[in-house]
Amino acid sequence: MISRIQRGIAVFIATAALMVAVGCSVQVVETPPDPATAPAAYTQYVVANAIDYYKANGREATVEFYNSSESVDGEWYVFIIDENDIFIAHPTIPGRLGTDINDRVDITGFNHGAALAAATEAGGWVDYLHRNPANGELQAKHSWVVRYGGLIFGSGWYEVITEGHAGLPDKSDPAAYTQAFVEQALEFYRAEGLDATIAYYNSAASVDGAWYVFITDENDVMLAHAGVPENVGQPLADILGPGGYPAGAQVAAAATAEGAWTDYTYINPATGAFESKHTWVVRHDGRIFASGWYEEGASKADPAAYTQAFVAQAMRLYDAIGREATFAYYNTLESVDDDWYVFIIDENENTVVNANRPEILGTSPKTRVDVRGKAYGEELIAATADGVWVDYYFLNPATGYEELKHAWAVKHDGLIFGSGWYERAEAEDDATYTQSFVHRAIQRYDAQGREVALAFFSSPESVQGPWYVFVLDENQVTISHPNPEHIGRTREQRIDKRDYDYGAEFLTATEEGKWISYVFLDLDTNQERLKHTWLIKHDGLYFGSGWYEDVKE
Repeated sequence: MISRIQRGIAVFIATAALMVAVGCSVQVVETPPDPATAPAAYTQYVVANAIDYYKANGREATVEFYNSSESVDGEWYVFIIDENDIFIAHPTIPGRLGTDINDRVDITGFNHGAALAAATEAGGWVDYLHRNPANGELQAKHSWVVRYGGLIFGSGWYEVITEGHAGLPDKSDPAAYTQAFVEQALEFYRAEGLDATIAYYNSAASVDGAWYVFITDENDVMLAHAGVPENVGQPLADILGPGGYPAGAQVAAAATAEGAWTDYTYINPATGAFESKHTWVVRHDGRIFASGWYEEGASKADPAAYTQAFVAQAMRLYDAIGREATFAYYNTLESVDDDWYVFIIDENENTVVNANRPEILGTSPKTRVDVRGKAYGEELIAATADGVWVDYYFLNPATGYEELKHAWAVKHDGLIFGSGWYERAEAEDDATYTQSFVHRAIQRYDAQGREVALAFFSSPESVQGPWYVFVLDENQVTISHPNPEHIGRTREQRIDKRDYDYGAEFLTATEEGKWISYVFLDLDTNQERLKHTWLIKHDGLYFGSGWYEDVKE
């Protein structure tokens, strides 16, 4: 294993173990070294043989032979560079032919190309990081190069490297590691061309934990994505994060030739969960090469942190895709995430974004006063780039009630970006909260669609204390419930231990909602208790939730 990757022009070490350089004459020992035990000596042997081949057969035949697969000996192959520092032979990476050696820089930033081009007749070693054509892996390469007859003859062998070794970034520095990972993909592309690159980065072998490279064509259509294969063939504009968030459009807008960071929420293939993703994106030859790593991000269990992250994400989207597209997205119900939705106030102090309250678009919050007399609008408009918290009572569209809202507002590019969460009003009782809980469920269903919403209502994450949502289909069969034993229950099974046929009552529920009380199993206590359920018929389905109290004899 090499102790370090040299930076700058390599220090060449003349070696006499195999050959003695006398002028332009090179003598080769008759018995070749064992490549397994003496890879350095064997490398020098391979290069010396190539020079002898050139002496005996001339330039044209030598270039032809060392561009053929016949010249490859395991991981040893000979590359040849002409008088103008251009590759004229490279049997394993034909994409190198015709390219300038001086442009070769490894992912640590070491210009090994210039070091190779500085080869002398005495020969010398150059150590650098390089992709091993035999296995596609980034490894340490030790190359022996000799200048002869105006040409440079070189070969080398590979060794496995470890994270953090010889200037290779460690995963403990995920930003640096991500940039190196993308640079490795660009190196692969420059060496082997588009088809081989796409094939490799669509393979599981290219995935390194949370890291995978995704690549698009010049029209921003996905060509490679080993993490989420179903994205291949999709335009970036159609690749969305949770709630329809235009993650793909953000990536496309952020890409530059110099590379740029862009953060958004996306599914982590390793966990199946939506997490914050930090992506390094580079546009090269019109195509996009990108990778990133995931973090869990702020949790709704910490609503203040989640609110600030929600607003920051909106500002990042604005910076990437611009005003019009950002306003359009955050004025859709898809963008609403439970309590959280983005509101935006423009330079004229008018509300221009509020998906839940379209009736206030175009009006100024400046004169708004909440139900307790607080003039909160002035505080929102006075927000600075550092951000400000403003608490006030506001209509919660999910419940239909004025509730205490904690809003985080930030001034950015002349606009005010804000969001917040609601707390139950002091006077709100269990019945009121149950109604709001069902309203929230229906709102999620409308925003996310049937399949995603029903999956959520069947998960433990959907349960809040005694409150959970159950959903029945048009035939009164339970199709969503956090207790899987209840999935598939029919209308005829809804008779409680008092012989009360509450299933018949369920049938009478309307879009306005209805209260129905019956004895049912409390998931928290595993005891039969009296349950008060609020049931609403919506889109042909029945949405319900409730709370429990002890059964009175």
